Amino acid sequence: MVGELEDPRRTEPGFGPSGREMLEAWMEYHRATLELTCEGLDDRRGKARPVSSSLLSLHGLVRHMAEVERGWFRKVLLDQPDAPYQWSDEAVEDSEPVPLDDADWESDLAARHDECQASRNAAADKGLDDTGTSRGERCTLRWIYLHMTEEYARHNGHADLIRELVDGAVGCWSPISRTPRPARRTGCPSRWTARTGGRRPACRCRRRRPWRRRCTSRASSARHR
Repeated sequence: MVGELEDPRRTEPGFGPSGREMLEAWMEYHRATLELTCEGLDDRRGKARPVSSSLLSLHGLVRHMAEVERGWFRKVLLDQPDAPYQWSDEAVEDSEPVPLDDADWESDLAARHDECQASRNAAADKGLDDTGTSRGERCTLRWIYLHMTEEYARHNGHADLIRELVDGAVGCWSPISRTPRPARRTGCPSRWTARTGGRRPACRCRRRRPWRRRCTSRASSARHR
């Protein structure tokens, strides 16, 4: 059983609050989750794209979420459609994750932090039923909060997987402590041995056979990998 990430900057909302308090609490929870997932990285690892078929990186996600904050709270809620994005090409959807050649990790983290504060300020004087304009339609602050929570939750999942592939840190553990999760069990299904000091576990059905020989148990006829 892995432990929960405990950090005073991230507090899971309780079951009691309702309405605006609950919506804002979940927003802050997910904002903090992305911040903690990225904590401790240098510029090179922030830009790393460990999934060969994807252009996603943690640096790109940081930029993307900064632009999403600006788009919904400034351009939509405050009705400032001409407010410029920081990195995006508006003619290209989701263009901010690439390229990152000249991007600076620390300054972009700070830019996202500032954008989150600007969003809080934009919403502070608005009611949940107050509206802005998105694509010619009126959009309430309530809808924006719900959409932003969904957006963060989805991308925090991406960020968690990317971070694990980059340096092994897992979202269930504090990124600061770098505490590894329990070793992944590999080999013959349902026949795991105890920890083997870093060696691959033996197959119980054919202990004397070399690791890469075929398992003859009924549970698995596939080769070990």
